[in-house]
Amino acid sequence: DPGLGDAFYFIGAEYGARARADLQSGNVDGAAEQFRLGRKEGGYPAWMLEFGRNLLKSCEQDAVLFTSGDADSNPVEYLQVVDGYRTDVTVIPIALLERPWFVLMLKNGLEGAVRAAPLSWSEFQVMNMHPYKWQTNTIEIPVVKSARRKYGTKNESIDWELADEGGHVSPGRAALADILVTNQFERPVYFSSGISNAALAGISGYLQLSGVARRMVPVDAPDDVDVEATEKLMFDPTNFEAVPTVRTQDMPRVSNLLVNYYASYLYLALHYSRAKDVAMVERVLGAMKSNVPSDIVPMPEGLRGSVENFDKWIKEHR
Repeated sequence: DPGLGDAFYFIGAEYGARARADLQSGNVDGAAEQFRLGRKEGGYPAWMLEFGRNLLKSCEQDAVLFTSGDADSNPVEYLQVVDGYRTDVTVIPIALLERPWFVLMLKNGLEGAVRAAPLSWSEFQVMNMHPYKWQTNTIEIPVVKSARRKYGTKNESIDWELADEGGHVSPGRAALADILVTNQFERPVYFSSGISNAALAGISGYLQLSGVARRMVPVDAPDDVDVEATEKLMFDPTNFEAVPTVRTQDMPRVSNLLVNYYASYLYLALHYSRAKDVAMVERVLGAMKSNVPSDIVPMPEGLRGSVENFDKWIKEHR
């Protein structure tokens, strides 16, 4: 029954779990076959794969991309393992940082599927991950010279207040901290827009919207949006050709993932409204309404109110 969209979502989740089981044993071909079967059975509709492609397009070369759940992790892994698309990006489903086998695979990499992540832990430390005693404390994340030049900052490090989780820190959060500290901003780091602020563990003050991801930058209170990178993605209608397939392949449990498209457009509109650029605000809203029609992807009430406010602002400043 094509109307049972969430049943198809769980089919995709199951095949994604099977694919990761194959990756755990080093069987990349097996993982690719599981993803193909999941696609054949309707678990990865076109709009979902397109969102995954746009998420990867939001990332610079050689990036590290943290994703949230099945809805944004499976499509990017499908694209990498099956299509060989953007294998330069290390994709890290943040929940899997709790699993020693996955962290070890991240450390070592897996040819054809997983590019190694910057991680200082030894194999022994990885396989003996556990909750660590911790009180809220400030961690310094170093900033390599090339990153300081790139972002025009003199900061040799940034301060991250890493909160405790009831007198301890979880192994996944400890692994996240090690990756960020070990990386030192040498590789670009991104977080999927689907990751909650709670999972970000206080790092959100250093994040800047870039396309449909959030890029970590070594700058205090960065601009809300990387205008150039976000426009490049959001103004290209070919990046949204599969949005209409939501009509026939909806997955109510996760299709609200596409609401992130609206958020990216509205951040751009806010940027241009602050600059009093009426023509660009109109262009942004026009692209949004054309590429992501609200009769296909329902817009939350709060965002509808923002659009109405922008429409009023345009009339007042035209």
